[in-house]
Amino acid sequence: MAILGSAKLDVSKIDIASIKFGGLSVLANSENNAWRNKEVSGDQPCSIRDINRDGFHDMVCQFQGDTSKLGSGNVTLDLTGSLQNGMDFEGHDSICFRAPSKD
Repeated sequence: MAILGSAKLDVSKIDIASIKFGGLSVLANSENNAWRNKEVSGDQPCSIRDINRDGFHDMVCQFQGDTSKLGSGNVTLDLTGSLQNGMDFEGHDSICFRAPSKD
């Protein structure tokens, strides 16, 4: 899931632990959450980079939890979270759940 930064939203100010997407939490890291609010790679849950090339940093996160309760096919999920200063934010996005392949 990408949170797009803008002139009004500096994604580096997001409290990563507060982010929920459809009730799912950001993927936990085994290194005592050392990833918080910095650019990360590999198996890290969030990274900060300009994914849409608009000149603003964006945050891309991985989520964990029971997705079976979220529905199937195309669904719209709420994204909620807080900035480090306590200000809340929210957004919405549509995703498509597909059945796993039977390889």
